[in-house]
Amino acid sequence: MGPRAWPERSQASLATLSRDLGINPKTVAKWRKRQTVEDLKT
Repeated sequence: MGPRAWPERSQASLATLSRDLGINPKTVAKWRKRQTVEDLKT
């Protein structure tokens, strides 16, 4: 399971996941909302 799939399935808080992954909590929140774990076009 990749790093983007893990937050989607995890029951941990945004703060815990962001600390464990070393990323911003807003990023974790965005990943949880997505339907796919694929990269989006920018």
